[in-house]
Amino acid sequence: MNNRRADYRHPFEQSMRLPVRLDSIWRPVQISGAVRDLSLGGMSISLSETRVPLAVFQQCFAEIHVEEDKPVLRLSAAIVRVDSAHGVLRCGLQFLSSPEPAQNEVRQKRLWQYLLQQQRLALNRERSRVVPPAILPRIYVPEDG
Repeated sequence: MNNRRADYRHPFEQSMRLPVRLDSIWRPVQISGAVRDLSLGGMSISLSETRVPLAVFQQCFAEIHVEEDKPVLRLSAAIVRVDSAHGVLRCGLQFLSSPEPAQNEVRQKRLWQYLLQQQRLALNRERSRVVPPAILPRIYVPEDG
């Protein structure tokens, strides 16, 4: 199966997931969850509640804190998928463009920097898990002659 996604999607291990808050545009509803994976174009989240008033194509704002020294990133998004697996409600979001190109550039830059940093950290964690092969003693074999 080919990856149909246009952007790199970074998966987060359970212990490394970012908190996320969704604010519905049409209803006064705030929902908390955790980012399962993130890309420049959207994200998949697990919601902390199993019964929430979300629907596909509903618009919302998603707030994630990707950098400690910068404000929360508030992203306009459309819900493109809602499903439940193993008692966990999951939601797929597609980020929407802002009418102001400068805002889109700032969002893309912050997300890109964060994704690049997370990819490097994940590669370093993976490399540290790899156990080098055991070093075998060299066996002396006398040469003929």
